[in-house]
Amino acid sequence: MSGSLLPHGEGTPALVLCHGAFTSPQGKTAHGLLRFGRIYEVRGVVDREVAGRSASDVDPDFPDVPVFESVEEALEEVKAEVLLIGAAPPGGRLTEEWRREVVAAIKAGLDVVSGLHEFLSEDPEISRLAEERGVKLVDVRRPRRELFRVADGSVRDVDATVVLTMGTDCAVGKMSAALELRDRLRDMGVEAAFLATGQTGIMVGAEEGVVVDRMPGDFMAGAVEKLVVDLAEEYEVILVEGQGALSHPAYSGVALAILHGCWPDAVVLVHDPERERRDGFPRFEVPDPEAEIALIESLSRAEVVSVALREYDRELADRLSEEGYIVERLGELSGTARRIEELHRMGR
Repeated sequence: MSGSLLPHGEGTPALVLCHGAFTSPQGKTAHGLLRFGRIYEVRGVVDREVAGRSASDVDPDFPDVPVFESVEEALEEVKAEVLLIGAAPPGGRLTEEWRREVVAAIKAGLDVVSGLHEFLSEDPEISRLAEERGVKLVDVRRPRRELFRVADGSVRDVDATVVLTMGTDCAVGKMSAALELRDRLRDMGVEAAFLATGQTGIMVGAEEGVVVDRMPGDFMAGAVEKLVVDLAEEYEVILVEGQGALSHPAYSGVALAILHGCWPDAVVLVHDPERERRDGFPRFEVPDPEAEIALIESLSRAEVVSVALREYDRELADRLSEEGYIVERLGELSGTARRIEELHRMGR
């Protein structure tokens, strides 16, 4: 996708700003860029709490990219053309510390790509400085006007197989699952596309995408529906990234809009067995997968075909397997990919 929202070509060198979040789920945008990025070549991460180490020290699945104290320090060591805002804290606001880093990047001639709710292009100081320095401010969450539409059911007429990755909580790996399944299906000879519904997926690089939580409520489902219908003209299987959880008191509205907007044939549920409380919302418990599955299947025609576990739990896996679900660890979804390919051949 990315052409209409991201003005940079594949391999553009970039820094990722992630102060205080790189080792937590709030740094999921940075994590996604390092693991799956197709547009930006990350040359360095900026996080004062992990400075002096390598990204691979934090997670062995990350590339060996240095972590710096500040943007200024990073630019003394590596070349970059873009600063990527790499964290998604609740509320999506730019802190004063992060503002100083953004200003430093702009003064150094870097474009800035942000997925925050607060648009950098509407900030008087930042936008004025960007204009003076001739750099671009890209607000990934800014909605496209052509997606302001009410869902009309047209998604139910597509021939493509639509698969939605949903979860029992935020930041459990829904995007990771969708990207993994897209790539596995392509390796199997299936024309598969990834439809991003959040800022990270768009920044990573997707065949299409919209940040659903920035759309007006009336148009959330309609935006997703239009993108599915458009992709179905070219692709056989569409992997749609879910958001939040249907059971989440804060984010259920977005989760339901995506579910109804893409009207999936199948759902892959992502769950973290080690997480007892919702990320960022400790007063709320994370439900068992079975409770989330019951919600999903009561509100759609979709069949939950697989449960992808962020961390493998043998007792839970055995229980879910006995109930008829494919159960695999995230990153090892070969059986899930085969099941989706089978559904596609069956005309689902």
